Amino acid sequence: MQGIVMNITKCFCGSVAPTSISSYTRRSESECNMACGGQSREKCGGEWRLSIHKDCSVLQPYPPHCAEIDCTTSSNKWCVKCTDSLYYKLIRRNCIDKCSSRNRWCWPGSCRYDVAANCNCMTGFKTVKNKFTARCQPIRKPIIDHFQITAVAGNDEKSSSNNGSAEFSLQKNFYGRFQVDHFEINVIAVFQISTISKISRPNFISRERFGITDVDISMKKITISGQQKDLGTTRYKSDSLSKNPQPIYENDNATIFVRESLKNGERSKPLILSRRLSPFRNITVQFKGWIDPNINTGSGIESYEIAIYEVKRISPMIQMRDNKVIHILKIYPSNNRTSINMELPLKTPMLYTVLLTVKDKANNTRRARRFVLYDNSSVIMLSPNHSFNITEVMNHNKSSQLCISWENRFYNNKFKFNNFLHPVRPETAPTSVEGIYDQEVGVLSINGTENVNGLTAFYFTFQKNNENVYTGKLKEISYQSVCLTSEIKNGDIITLYLKVEDIMNHTMNDSVTIYIKHITGKINQSSFGEKGCYTIVSYKYHQGKLKYLPYKSNAGNYLN
Repeated sequence: MQGIVMNITKCFCGSVAPTSISSYTRRSESECNMACGGQSREKCGGEWRLSIHKDCSVLQPYPPHCAEIDCTTSSNKWCVKCTDSLYYKLIRRNCIDKCSSRNRWCWPGSCRYDVAANCNCMTGFKTVKNKFTARCQPIRKPIIDHFQITAVAGNDEKSSSNNGSAEFSLQKNFYGRFQVDHFEINVIAVFQISTISKISRPNFISRERFGITDVDISMKKITISGQQKDLGTTRYKSDSLSKNPQPIYENDNATIFVRESLKNGERSKPLILSRRLSPFRNITVQFKGWIDPNINTGSGIESYEIAIYEVKRISPMIQMRDNKVIHILKIYPSNNRTSINMELPLKTPMLYTVLLTVKDKANNTRRARRFVLYDNSSVIMLSPNHSFNITEVMNHNKSSQLCISWENRFYNNKFKFNNFLHPVRPETAPTSVEGIYDQEVGVLSINGTENVNGLTAFYFTFQKNNENVYTGKLKEISYQSVCLTSEIKNGDIITLYLKVEDIMNHTMNDSVTIYIKHITGKINQSSFGEKGCYTIVSYKYHQGKLKYLPYKSNAGNYLN
């Protein structure tokens, strides 16, 4: 914005500087010799002379981190002063991050010309730079001092990398003849750096702390042939902002649950389905490996017959194969086929029986059956009428037990009312299926799948004051309750993160945060009806138990 004053009181405004017009030339300041009408100490032009004033402050927005600008036109502006000289340095009309700039603390190291982009870390550290940060990170890595692994089966059978010392160097490969339910890991990691003494600490660095900020444990499945499959990563410590680095990290209760079978759950393979749990109608049925032991006496396999049936419920807890065949195919050895693609019926969700009948030329038969669950419509739901509840809190010798339950809070919307995971009645004569020819073990076995309302797993993580303190999977799914056994103090913040899973691997996440505050007063039973943050107000009475009264932290009203 340009302002022009002439002949004491005449004023003109505009956005174009007169000096940019060819007929105007700059003259000596002494020629503007007339005192202003309202301010005699200042000059307001002269005889055919103009005093020009400009105000660049109206030209928003300013360049980044700039407090004051100069300009010639509205499109030609530049910075003359930065917002904060502690963090920014004016170089070539731009405010550049200094070493002291937020998230750009180049330490232990130095910045040439005090510019963060020129960060040069001291020996033993590497410079990590991007658009937002320039930091010095240690080159050396933490040392794993202890790392003992124990594989645990569903029946608590165990095998360990070392039955004695957990020292990392003493661990060995180990073996087990069971399906792994989870791994228990005892880990101690150390990361320490001697005091920085070679260079003096800048005044914007109050101290330095080195330690372990993040701990992840990853798991892979590797076959004998060398094929690898990533089974995911579990995070046990997360401190990406380095607020609480630990020189020594200890966790003797790290648990990783295994959702991947090391086998297909069968001791033999008389009948193989490409999928047991299928959101699609198409499946592949394999029936290779069948032989007739009496082939030398003139017999031999005559045909393979594959039939599909629905499974129906005959009591609240028992299912059986329906007698009505829905689809049937017959294959002969001359076809040279040991597998076939089949299409399941349209009804979903539905548990189907795939029944294989192998017949020889002497009219002898042997049968095998497997089950496939076709489901592309069910989902996990949350019941608004059921809430999180504190079921028990004890306090003995400064230790506490906080138990949270969620009975009937979650359910599969289809399986709750028609559960396909109950046991299936064995086949009877004349279509008997025995031993390994029936689905005795593995997914969808005849013994049923443990579940609650169609849900098959609950995974949980307790956090206390933003640190993971207990992670696991419910062993008894019907309990729908988990307890944190730990010292719980006034002011603690406890968060339960819950992951619900059904047989089709659908998942739902839920959580509840509890703020522990101790007072005396009226106490009601605690109940959390919705996802969110709650405050637990507690008092201790003569039996040494704690009872709680919750209220929403952002509402301040008690929940009854």
